[in-house]
Amino acid sequence: MSDFRMSGGYCPNCGKKTELGDAFCVNCGAKLTFSDSSAPGGDSTPTAFDGRAASAPSAESPKKKPGPINRLLSVALIAVFIWAVVSWIGDNFVGEGYTDYASAGKAAATQMVDHKSPVIVAFNVDGFKGELSPYKAGETKLALNLLSDDVMMKMQKASFTYDGDPRHGDHLALVCSPVERRNYLTKQGIRELQTLNLSIKTEYYTTAEQDKEFDTAVKKVLAQLRVDGMSDYEKVRAIYKYICSNVTYDEAHLNDDGYTLKYTGYAALKNHTAVCAGVADLFYYMANTAGLEARVVTSSTHAWNFVKLGGKCYYLDATWDLGKGETEYQFFLKGKYDFNHFVKYNLSLFGFGNQLTDTDKGYTFSDYAYGRL
Repeated sequence: MSDFRMSGGYCPNCGKKTELGDAFCVNCGAKLTFSDSSAPGGDSTPTAFDGRAASAPSAESPKKKPGPINRLLSVALIAVFIWAVVSWIGDNFVGEGYTDYASAGKAAATQMVDHKSPVIVAFNVDGFKGELSPYKAGETKLALNLLSDDVMMKMQKASFTYDGDPRHGDHLALVCSPVERRNYLTKQGIRELQTLNLSIKTEYYTTAEQDKEFDTAVKKVLAQLRVDGMSDYEKVRAIYKYICSNVTYDEAHLNDDGYTLKYTGYAALKNHTAVCAGVADLFYYMANTAGLEARVVTSSTHAWNFVKLGGKCYYLDATWDLGKGETEYQFFLKGKYDFNHFVKYNLSLFGFGNQLTDTDKGYTFSDYAYGRL
């Protein structure tokens, strides 16, 4: 046996690292010796006095990393836990359904563009951020109906918000109609949060295929009119002239309530005949597709348009100018003092069109016709 101080190594008693020159372990006090096999050419592994090899402490051994499967399982367990917590909070403290009219209206509009029926929208009554009817949905059947009426009216207004897309807004309000509404209440969670569910059976005046055909035909006509590069006034003039020259009023179906296609821009463009709602719808769709800001206004028995030019708005009514030449137009780009369609009522023959009664509110109108001081 040789002196352990000649080489250093690990204490055979406690396994701690020793330094050259140590005769005793500074950790446990054991005497340090090693075998002669550490001489040149021999086994230099330090040994204990009884001949067993002194192993390095386990703390300095490399740790084994978890495999990819174990890591995936850990992530999955964490995700499941988070989902369970979120679901529990949602069930007991948040509730189902929308909490504002804008979101609910957008959801309803998306369903109507896709021709869904019934249109289904749920409102989280307990967590609603807007102003609801003072009646509580869970009190009585009458209270539920009154609350549903309130929500339905405000949601419809949000559904037909103008955004410049010709498929939305006023067009959507003209070409579909609510037929029947069912409302029912559901409760959930330990707090019994109330959700008001509206199921609105909706009738569409066109089919989904006709909508696509209509959109394609409008773009084709605008290309033929070469509206690209025109000024806004030139676009309005070209579109108005096209409608007045190519559409006739649908006298044949005027009293036929079962023929609802007459209320659509599709009938005006494809069949070249429609009633005022269809004529107004066609101008709206063509003008907005061409990049103009145009709207529809309805009364109890009539529909017409207005359009923005140079920061001000002007009324026009192609229905009353159908078949006339440009020099004969009486209702083209009129101001608020020379347009006589101002008797408006909160009624409509055009489906959701009652939402369009006051579309001209909030706009700045010219006092007189375009080009007139």
